[in-house]
Amino acid sequence: MSIAQQMAARSQGVFYGWWIVAAVFVCEMFAIGSTSYAFGLFVIPVGEELGLSRADANTGLILLLAGMGASAPLTGSLLDKVPVRAVLVGGALTMGVGFVVLALAHSPWVMGASMLLLVGPGAGAIGPLSATTVVTRWFNQSRGKAMGLTAVATSVGGSVLVPIMAFNLSLLGWRSTLLLQGLLIATVVSVIAWIFIRDRPADVGLQTDGCIEGDEQPLRESENVSWTLGTLFKCRDFWCITVAVGLTFAVSQAILASLIPYARDIDIGVGQASFLVSVLALSSIAGKLAFGTIADRVDKRWLLLVIILFII
Repeated sequence: MSIAQQMAARSQGVFYGWWIVAAVFVCEMFAIGSTSYAFGLFVIPVGEELGLSRADANTGLILLLAGMGASAPLTGSLLDKVPVRAVLVGGALTMGVGFVVLALAHSPWVMGASMLLLVGPGAGAIGPLSATTVVTRWFNQSRGKAMGLTAVATSVGGSVLVPIMAFNLSLLGWRSTLLLQGLLIATVVSVIAWIFIRDRPADVGLQTDGCIEGDEQPLRESENVSWTLGTLFKCRDFWCITVAVGLTFAVSQAILASLIPYARDIDIGVGQASFLVSVLALSSIAGKLAFGTIADRVDKRWLLLVIILFII
């Protein structure tokens, strides 16, 4: 009997799906906290050592996001064909190797290739896409709560990992910090994913939401709809949501990447600058929880408009 099956059998009153949520929570923390939130820490030291302008250094974030986006269809396809934990372990190892390459590279071209081909796809594989996929398989009735908890993980990663990486940066330098972070991602995420993640409740003899057999809640109406790429691309709502949310995220990512370098430019130390990112991440946690609660009671279109106005 595997560790997951033993825990499922021994868990009295605690549905094993919540262990799944905890596991993907950690994976998302490393995926986003180590990349999008922490990127600004390295703009100045990397730029100074390699002789890069601020714009050239920030190109790394563009390549990171491009790698995550371009690899998403492949990751999604793999999640339908192979065990989720295999995707997570593969992503963790890929991302870890990418960080090691960044730490050892002396060419901006090599670093850019690593961001695009290794770090980005790896972060995408252990990030929200895999987490959302496995959580929806384990939860039906309590899906909103489970999804809300996993969504908070990215912000927790920013609030927890950025100060730690900033401390390592001041103590060890940027190359050793990246090397250490890559090793942590490759080992911690891989071990957690392999031990705890199971694709579906049936894999450990359970039912969705911990229900007994024959007592599960009916599927949501949206789950009875058969979606294809053609149907999706013809859907007006898909494009409206994609453009609105995409532009909003683009602005917030640009601010996040520039916040620490800007703080350094006005003589704020790296420790205090990382604190600003932590504050941003903590406020994001509060926002996700608050807006997640409000979303059940108001028109989501107006809620999205309020969020966009907040960012403006």
